[in-house]
Amino acid sequence: MNMDIFPTLCDLCRLPKPEGLEGTTLLPVLMGADNGKGRYALSENYRDGFAGRMIRTPRWKYFFYTSGEEYLYDMDADPGEETNLARDPAHRATAEELKARASVGWIEEPTKQQKTAAGRRGNTQRRGGGKRKTGREG
Repeated sequence: MNMDIFPTLCDLCRLPKPEGLEGTTLLPVLMGADNGKGRYALSENYRDGFAGRMIRTPRWKYFFYTSGEEYLYDMDADPGEETNLARDPAHRATAEELKARASVGWIEEPTKQQKTAAGRRGNTQRRGGGKRKTGREG
């Protein structure tokens, strides 16, 4: 996910940005007009067949997986990521707010259980219309 690269290149080349483009230009940061402290980083990964997304703000690091796992760390108080605060009632609102920000524009992958159930029903169509291997010999 390099969402901010394309809008930045458009601005540097003085080209119009396509409508509906995700991300925001980094040009103000590059030109010194913005210190970038209000920005945040997003990343995606897959672990054990589950999709996940992470958001990192200056203070917080939050990530979640389609398996239901979630993690929240206060990077000021816990830079070693020792204490997961995601289920702590005192930090639940922070976790929910960060998850909402991280989820904007993201289409979650089906969970492993959903994929398995779909495979048993024969519902293994890919977006392109081709059949997906289910991983079973047969």
